[in-house]
Amino acid sequence: MYYLDRTLEEHDAVARSVRSILEEKPLFTATVFQIEVVHYLHTQLSNPEEPIDRFLAFEGVSVADLTPVDVDRAVTLLEDHPTAGIGGRDATVIAAMRRYDVSRSWTYDGGLKRLGDELSWLEVTDPVEASPEST
Repeated sequence: MYYLDRTLEEHDAVARSVRSILEEKPLFTATVFQIEVVHYLHTQLSNPEEPIDRFLAFEGVSVADLTPVDVDRAVTLLEDHPTAGIGGRDATVIAAMRRYDVSRSWTYDGGLKRLGDELSWLEVTDPVEASPEST
């Protein structure tokens, strides 16, 4: 969200880091995150069309549809990590990441950062903390 919404205070801090990552590595997302970003941009910006179009047109993006297996794995994640602070949406995305062998997440979400501390295979980076402007 910070990268796409130039009105947010955090935008400038993360733009350079996220832009370089998008240029170097493929982006992984899930359908549930796509609609969440589109909904956010639609409700928060007075002219959301350009940012939405830009987001949906990212090249080299792998979009995971959520499967019943992901839902089962998400339930297990929620049961095994009840104090991490993640919800169903995050758990299903983490399950899809596991299915696609994606181990790195860039998020400002505290629950996902705590889950990253608990799962040996998951590396979570806060884009605000990782940005050159924040150091």
